[in-house]
Amino acid sequence: MRNIVAAFLLIVAALAITRTPSGSDAARQGIRKAVVQCSVSPLRPGKQGNQVVATGEVLCDRPGPQKLTYTVHLQRSPDGKQWTTVASQTYSAAGADTTSERPVSQRRHTAAAGCTSATWRTTVEWTTQDNGATKKGSDESGSRRNVC
Repeated sequence: MRNIVAAFLLIVAALAITRTPSGSDAARQGIRKAVVQCSVSPLRPGKQGNQVVATGEVLCDRPGPQKLTYTVHLQRSPDGKQWTTVASQTYSAAGADTTSERPVSQRRHTAAAGCTSATWRTTVEWTTQDNGATKKGSDESGSRRNVC
C-alpha cells in the first residue's frame, strides 16, 4: 500500500511541476499564444479579354488572423530584367474570410492592365496581424512572355 501512495504522490508532484500555464499565468510569464500562419501565393499572369491579369491567392490556418492586408502587383518588363509595376490593388480580410471556409474565388484577388507585348509577372506583399504579432512577406510568380 505504501508503494501505491508513494507512486500517487510522485505523479501529483510531477503534474504540478510540469503543468503548462494558461490564461493569466501565461500572460504573467510572458508566454505568447500561437500566431496563425498564412500563405499568400502569386499566380502567373493570364489574359482576360484585352487585359493582362495578375492574381494573388490567400490561405490561412483556422481561425484566420485578426487582420490580413495584401497587395497584388502586375509587373511588366521589356527585357525580363527590369520590372515596373503597371497596376496594383490592395485587399484586406480577417478571420474565416482568409481560410478554406471560403471558396477559392473569394480568396483570390487581381490587378489588371491593358495588353502590350512584354514579359509579365505577379508579385504580392502582405502583412498579418494576430495576437499582438505582425508578420510581413512578399513573393513573386514566374514570368510569362507575350501573354497578349
